[in-house]
Amino acid sequence: MNSLSKSLVLLMCFFVFTLSGCGKKAENNKVEHERIVIVQKKPDLVVLPYTGKISPAQVVAVTCPEEGTVSKINFKYGQEVNKGQFLLALNSVKLESDFHENVSNFLKAKDRYLISLVSFDGSKELYKEKVISQQEFSNEKSQHENNELAYIDAKFKLEKILENVPGFDKSIEKLNLQDIKRIEHIFSTSLEDLRISASAAGIVLYPVQVKADDGTGELVVGSEVKKGQSLLSIGDMSSISVDFNISETDINRVKEGLSVTVSTSGAHGTTLTGHVKSVAVQAKISRGVSDVATFPATAIVEKITSEQQAHLRVGMSAKVMVKIPGKTEMMVPISAIHAERGKRWVIVVDKGGKHLKREVRTGRTTTSDVIITEGLEAGEKIIVHDVAVIDDEMDEDD
Repeated sequence: MNSLSKSLVLLMCFFVFTLSGCGKKAENNKVEHERIVIVQKKPDLVVLPYTGKISPAQVVAVTCPEEGTVSKINFKYGQEVNKGQFLLALNSVKLESDFHENVSNFLKAKDRYLISLVSFDGSKELYKEKVISQQEFSNEKSQHENNELAYIDAKFKLEKILENVPGFDKSIEKLNLQDIKRIEHIFSTSLEDLRISASAAGIVLYPVQVKADDGTGELVVGSEVKKGQSLLSIGDMSSISVDFNISETDINRVKEGLSVTVSTSGAHGTTLTGHVKSVAVQAKISRGVSDVATFPATAIVEKITSEQQAHLRVGMSAKVMVKIPGKTEMMVPISAIHAERGKRWVIVVDKGGKHLKREVRTGRTTTSDVIITEGLEAGEKIIVHDVAVIDDEMDEDD
């Protein structure tokens, strides 16, 4: 054999020994931990994953009491506010006009009512003495009732206006047409700033938009608003909700009241427990090309601690894991199952402590367990081998 052939043989032997050593090293790095577990029946739990957005469970809308223009803003979106805190002011020409008109109508209606009341009292006495006819009395009574209804209507309208007028209370209703000086003061009052305060404590959010053309959106100084328009929303983050969509293949499996876990990567691993609050019975209108219908659903977490609130933000993406319990099954850890020639078996520990090999039949596998359909009974003990890989380099460093 020449020198070149000898070199090739030696090189091949080197590689064989090296690979053999690596294989042994990898096998040596695997360490089995033997433990005994008791066979138990567990619910065959199915977990369905969904995604959605976090929002406050309780949202209060702040609506515009009168048509006008935003003159002052005392908040920022996403800011926490207290109940009663001043939020913004409106310049409402219409409010001032309506206020003056309703005061005038109220005073006139009240004056007519008081005059007719005196007149009607006199007519009742005249009718008793048969000085006037029944027809005349009936006409007088009908006129008085009309004046009374007009007064009540004017009073109601004035009360509604006074709810939005700063600096005035309902003592204004005591006014008569004879109170000239007070009336002049009222009509000389300019109602340029209508103050709007927070109706609840929470976080200021963009308004809940009902219609695309209703003018809702971010408010700035100079924004024109309409009566009844949603100006903004206030959300309470002491409880949260997550909206998600269920495919038609799973819609009959997800029910109201099922337990869920909610987590988000932005909340530093915070996992919350809640339940399914609602499941729609009508599919969501889809503009995509997919033929699979989806149904809107909402999960709710009812109690959020102040510490958890510090990590949660409105609009965060969230994972919703819906837990669907099935029937109770006999389950063992996956690492307890051994396979050989198409058969599966486990090692059972009998009452005397002996290890016995026993064949079993298996069913569906979960993320950690295997369902046993035949071969084991609840309460029996079996051997589980947990395999761990040890890094030699880490050991050397230690």
